[in-house]
Amino acid sequence: MRIIIRKPKLDDIDALAVLHFETWKIGYRELISDEVLSTLSVEGFVTRWKERIINPKAAEYVVLAEREGQIMGFAIFGESREAINLPKEFSEIYAIYVYPKYWQQGVGKVLMQHAFTTFSENKAPGCFLWTLKENMRARIFYERMGMKLTKQERYITIHDTELLCCSFIKSFIL
Repeated sequence: MRIIIRKPKLDDIDALAVLHFETWKIGYRELISDEVLSTLSVEGFVTRWKERIINPKAAEYVVLAEREGQIMGFAIFGESREAINLPKEFSEIYAIYVYPKYWQQGVGKVLMQHAFTTFSENKAPGCFLWTLKENMRARIFYERMGMKLTKQERYITIHDTELLCCSFIKSFIL
């Protein structure tokens, strides 16, 4: 069966919250301390998803990937939220998460290609994203998707813990 990309509905909030929670717990297990991960809750993600779906941001796209009614992953992307020495027309991928049980099955690839197509249709010259510098699984995936590691780095703070991030870029201009 084919992977379908669609916008989330209110009925999807609980499933997306569980996906988001489980993906953080498993995907970041060796990158973020157990102390920080233990502060996460499905309820917290429900609140965030409810807000995102009920009050969508104008320049933000939120899509999910599903097959046979099973939500497999999601992507959030849109206009650049910050400057990283790129033209302001560059778009940004804010988040892409796939249930670990669907890793290596093409779900992330379909979500990324959807984002790239949307950016191209909106005449963006390219896009970028941030990822944890130590997240080698993600870094390898982004490179396979044609993105290039930049020299841009920054720290983010999650529950008083500073984590180093690096950025990747993809140009759509030939």
